[in-house]
Amino acid sequence: MANRRRVQRRNGAPCIKSMASGAAVISTTIGAEGILADCGEIRVADDPAQFAQAVVETLENPESRDVQVQAARRLVESRYDWSAIGQSLFEAYGWEGRSE
Repeated sequence: MANRRRVQRRNGAPCIKSMASGAAVISTTIGAEGILADCGEIRVADDPAQFAQAVVETLENPESRDVQVQAARRLVESRYDWSAIGQSLFEAYGWEGRSE
């Protein structure tokens, strides 16, 4: 998924949905705003030439792309899955037990 957004209108949901579906995501800084990624789950490039290069590299390197896709899926499951969000709320409110 190539997200060339230069004006933020959402909360990163398009990138998160793409990451959850198993797509390698390349985005601008603005398009990835709000996504708590820190270990290669998403590629960020703001300059058009760098963005195009990131797309080409992602398409030409399946091993690197697979590593990115797997890391992105783990991120989505650990931070953005409803069960993870529910657990975070339980912890924030100091409630005991799980949200399941």
